Amino acid sequence: MGRLTKKQKLINGIKSIIEEWGGVTTSELELGCSPIYNEMGKNNFALVERFNRNGVTVIHYVHDNEVDDFDVDYQELKVDLLEEIYQILEQYNVEQQKTMDRCKDENF
Repeated sequence: MGRLTKKQKLINGIKSIIEEWGGVTTSELELGCSPIYNEMGKNNFALVERFNRNGVTVIHYVHDNEVDDFDVDYQELKVDLLEEIYQILEQYNVEQQKTMDRCKDENF
């Protein structure tokens, strides 16, 4: 078996976190801004809004109005976007683990 690429390591890390805690939206994470999937010009952009097991859900906005949504497999994303998603989800993982630890400490 060959060595994993950086891209595959990021994808594996992302999937591992989602397998542990489930899919999550940028709204649930209370992110200041969603990762940019594509920018097609002023007031015309597509943002990653949901992290799922096998990919992300992207919502296309024009002048702040939703005009389309579609799913994109992690394999189709660029490494820099995967890095951003991994960092977001790693922080989510840390917060979820802290919550679980507090619950155990309080005997819930």
